[in-house]
Amino acid sequence: MGEGLAKGREASINEQRISLIREIKALSKRFEETLKRVRELTSKINEKRNSLREIKKELRELKGEKHRIYMRLSELNRSKRELVSKYRKLMRELPRESLEQLSKTLEELEWRIQTEPLSREREKELVSKAMEIELKLNRQRKALALRSKINELDAEMEEVERELDECNMKIGQNSRLLDDEEFRRMFEERERLRGELDEIKGKIREKLGELEELSKRLEEERKKRASSDSVDMNALLIESRKKIIEKLERGEKLNFDELRILYGIDLNR
Repeated sequence: MGEGLAKGREASINEQRISLIREIKALSKRFEETLKRVRELTSKINEKRNSLREIKKELRELKGEKHRIYMRLSELNRSKRELVSKYRKLMRELPRESLEQLSKTLEELEWRIQTEPLSREREKELVSKAMEIELKLNRQRKALALRSKINELDAEMEEVERELDECNMKIGQNSRLLDDEEFRRMFEERERLRGELDEIKGKIREKLGELEELSKRLEEERKKRASSDSVDMNALLIESRKKIIEKLERGEKLNFDELRILYGIDLNR
């Protein structure tokens, strides 16, 4: 009966061990699958990080280009302000006559000086008037030149402003690319799975500890049963010898097996 109980305990411990081994195998499989997913995510994250690094580099270059464009635009604005100031000042000094009227008057005066018989005083008067008109013409021409330069600056500034707008647009696009929702999602998922790996490793360590404890208990049970079997065998031998001695004392003849038990001969050695 004692031997049956011992074997039952061993069987129960073995069942627990088998169950634990199955759990450990399942946890190990889950660990490998999770680790594979973490590695896949890490590879994708590294690819995405390299892509974002290139975007950041381009963004830095764009910001540098924007600064250069802005400085160019500032310089153009400064030049325009200077020209507009000169132009306005010159416009206040301009005669009422148009460039065409002044040119016609100058031509008439020059014609008269060259063709008409004039006294020295009249000639001097006409020459003085012609020079005055020439000064007015120079102011008109200078004003036209300034206006032309201002117009050229306006056109150049429009072109530079278009470049600035295009640069700002690219900066905005790259800035939005840096705000990558997919990258954040993959990063967060990888961190979650890493936490899960730590949890699985903890469970595996716990189960391995339980398995080791059960193995020790099983070994102890086997030792106890082996010791119990030995005690039972010795008790049986003592009892058998006692009966054989009683038989011998009664004068009865002993058979071979009884003689072997009596003299302690083990034929299995």
